[in-house]
Amino acid sequence: MVIAMKMRSAFLGILILVLSSCTNLVKFAYENPYAEQEGETLELKAYLSKPEGEGPFPAVVLLHGCSGVAPRSRMWAERLNGWGYATMIVDSFGPRWVVNGCNGEVPKEERAYDAYAAKSYLSRLSFIAPNRIALMGFAQGGEAAMCAINEKCLPDPAESPFAATIAFYPDCTGNLTSNTSPLLVLIGEMEDWASTEACHNLDEKPRDKHDADFIFYANAHHGFDVPGCNRIYLGHRVLYNKPASDDAQIRVKGFLEKYLR
Repeated sequence: MVIAMKMRSAFLGILILVLSSCTNLVKFAYENPYAEQEGETLELKAYLSKPEGEGPFPAVVLLHGCSGVAPRSRMWAERLNGWGYATMIVDSFGPRWVVNGCNGEVPKEERAYDAYAAKSYLSRLSFIAPNRIALMGFAQGGEAAMCAINEKCLPDPAESPFAATIAFYPDCTGNLTSNTSPLLVLIGEMEDWASTEACHNLDEKPRDKHDADFIFYANAHHGFDVPGCNRIYLGHRVLYNKPASDDAQIRVKGFLEKYLR
């Protein structure tokens, strides 16, 4: 069923709590298309940071993985700030009272709408370049990011497209021939959580709007970009791979410079 989102954002707060010299916890609300009653809003919280200066800066919305906001998101936000991008890490779980979403408690479609609500919020800030906002997601957040630009998954976001989209080791299951923004997917061939095979299948499909680049890293597992990570989590191998991580940083930086600068 097509759910049309009414992005008449009712922003409830800005710069609510200063977390550090450059990161702020912000709160904002949007009309929730999944609410039981029409017109009901969902209040989200997010972590906003930017480079020094007045801007306007290009920006990146970050969607966390199924374990919630974690050091990985903050690591990437800090890196992106250093490259000259403002960032917003969206907490999709806290406002929904979800501690761990690895069983799919929050559908990717809902999180995709969260991303557009964050984009709408950012576009109203004086130090943000509203036409240069990208989306980046990790694991389950990467799946939501791909849904956000997939007209088969989210046919009516009621918001202008993202300038670019990046997904780290996402579940690629689905039809993505109609992506509404350029896409970069980075995934390890040793991935045992998401489906590398599904990403290979999508890589072979023709595009009718924007390019999609799929990068496959040999001998790389889930979480290959997180330094020091080496564990089994919910039965899946999560392991840092420095060569893959280094290459991914180069590719992400170049991808964002191509589409946001």
